[in-house]
Amino acid sequence: MLGVNGVFSSVTCFAFSRMAAKIDKFMIMIAGFALVGICYFLFALPASYIQIIVSSVFLGLGTGMSTTAAVNVLSEYTTPNTSGKIMGGYSAFLYLGQFSSVFIVAALIAFVCDTQSMFIAIGILALILATAYLPVRVLAGKAE
Repeated sequence: MLGVNGVFSSVTCFAFSRMAAKIDKFMIMIAGFALVGICYFLFALPASYIQIIVSSVFLGLGTGMSTTAAVNVLSEYTTPNTSGKIMGGYSAFLYLGQFSSVFIVAALIAFVCDTQSMFIAIGILALILATAYLPVRVLAGKAE
């Protein structure tokens, strides 16, 4: 399933420029986090292998949308003097997050006692992130 997720995440990255021409980048990021949250909820309720495969496809799309939009938003709001620091910080924290997520997920499974509850908790976190970016988008829209 990780391969399916990765393939569709990559597909989204390739299609991002077309999406960004028609849809605001913040809205793409919000939609990406919402897709991730919904997919994790669906992982918690596996009804069939087809549902898990479809959830993996949409999880890949959501991941590709949110990460590509985050990089584009960061690059849009930086100056040439600070872009290296900002993008370096983003990359460092992205990889630190991937490394530390193993420990966080292990602690989460220990806390909630099963993987089903873990998927629900991660889904809630992704939906909170999607909701948190809405006021940021509104404030950014007012500043323009």
